[in-house]
Amino acid sequence: MPESEAKAVAHLQVRILAGQLPMKGGVMEDMLAQIDNWFRYHAPKGDQQERYERIRASAKDFAKVIAECTPPSADQTAALRKLRECVMTANAAIACNESLLV
Repeated sequence: MPESEAKAVAHLQVRILAGQLPMKGGVMEDMLAQIDNWFRYHAPKGDQQERYERIRASAKDFAKVIAECTPPSADQTAALRKLRECVMTANAAIACNESLLV
């Protein structure tokens, strides 16, 4: 679990123990709202589409560097897979966080 997620979970646990989070069916309402946000479609707004494309284009260029500079191997495959994950997570950062602000 990334450090930022671990901190967020720890913060939620403190709030749960302090009785500061409303519960609904045994699940925190804040978490239900976050789950709804993560798994709904977020239509691009404003310049989001352009930024998605910029992120993907930069990652594609880097993927080519990885493919050209490393031998075919499990590590190469993992590097490319993680780069794809990085792109998806960066795009999710735009979609899931800015849609609440727009």
